[in-house]
Order: sequence, then structure tokens, then C-alpha cells
Amino acid sequence: MTDIHTVEDLERLAQSFRVQASVKNSTTKKELREKDQARVSVAELLEDPVGVVLEIPGPFGGTGHTLVVHLRVLRGDEELHPEPFVFTGKIEQLQVLQDDLERIKLPFINVDRDQWDAFLRIFSQRQEEISLFLEQVKG
Repeated sequence: MTDIHTVEDLERLAQSFRVQASVKNSTTKKELREKDQARVSVAELLEDPVGVVLEIPGPFGGTGHTLVVHLRVLRGDEELHPEPFVFTGKIEQLQVLQDDLERIKLPFINVDRDQWDAFLRIFSQRQEEISLFLEQVKG
């Protein structure tokens, strides 16, 4: 975490994080087409059990299907971790949304806790940067 001293520091702080996800259904062997991968979003991070809620073009799977998810966290064009985070989970809940999207609750199975913690650390560092900026603005 660094102090905000320059316009470049402020611009960097203002850049949004985005999570790119690629998903494969191991049960059906279906993979998302590249154009559909851009429509995948992480709607929620789950802590107990560890996992994610995805919004994904559907139909893509059903309750009980096993999905392999590759997640990359980016700020602008910069990847914030050298390799994608790879998690496997089973669809626990599925809700059909508008625009051919599905909301999938995906608790992970056999999660590598170190990898999950590294994924979460990216977001906590972001929060620390924002908090520091707000403290500096208040003076």
C-alpha cells in the first residue's frame, strides 16, 4: 500500500478491479465460448462455505454439476496475480435471470485455502488503499 502523492497515484486508485472468469462444466464437458466469457461476472464471494456466486450465460448446467472456474483479477490491463486462481465447485443453486443469464451459487470443493486467501487479499489490499486515501483527504 502506498500513499497518494501524484495524479498517477490517484488515477491508479480510481481504476476499477474486474474479475475475468472462464468456466468449464466438468459434468457435461461444456465450455463457454470466448464471447460468452466476457459476460461472466462474480456477483458475490462466499465465505462459509468458500465459493462464489456467478452470473453466467445459460443454460450452462444444473444443480449438482461440477464446474471448474479460472479467475483473473485485473486493474485496467494489469493482472494483479501472476496466474489465474483455479477452483472447482458443485452448483448448489441455480436461478434463471433475464438476458439469457443464470445466477449460480457455487461452493468450492477441496479448496486450496492459501489460494483462496491470496485471492481475497487482493480485494482487502484495495480496501486498504481506499481507506488510506480517504484518511489523506480528511487531513
